[in-house]
Amino acid sequence: MPRIYQPDPRSKKCKKPNPNDLKNAIMAIKSKQVTYREAQEIYGIHYSVLYRHVKNSSLKKQGGQTALSVSEENIIIDRILLCAEWGFPLDQYDLRFLVKGYLDRRGKKVKRFGHNNMPGKEWAISFVTRHKDVLSLRLCQNIKLCRAAISRETINNYFDNLSISLEGVSPEYIIN
Repeated sequence: MPRIYQPDPRSKKCKKPNPNDLKNAIMAIKSKQVTYREAQEIYGIHYSVLYRHVKNSSLKKQGGQTALSVSEENIIIDRILLCAEWGFPLDQYDLRFLVKGYLDRRGKKVKRFGHNNMPGKEWAISFVTRHKDVLSLRLCQNIKLCRAAISRETINNYFDNLSISLEGVSPEYIIN
């Protein structure tokens, strides 16, 4: 499957129904005012489309489905953004290992990812493309010492705040 799907210009074009007409037709069918065939005549929407929308409350997106659910993808995006906030760069290989680790910890097996639960390169490219409003590929840049602005005073303040926050915490609860 190509990354950017372009339909064959000779193929049949599917007509999308007007959302307002679809909503009105579904309400009329559910309230038993009209049958599916009558609603087809009134609203101009094929009866199979009406039947599918009435019977299935949760319709899937048209086309191929993603390997992970929307909530799982959002969790992964949050982790990627957290790594970016920490200044830790992730490339596609790291993204794939992040997803593999997440799935292994959850005990979930995804058939598309193979026997070792490792997503492929195409999946990583598609994942970044799907979430291009939040994620993008960038090159890592080291911070110059003058921009880091770490001084002896900054380090002393950090350790002063650390000693205050760790006061009363026993050493076995501190993880390095």
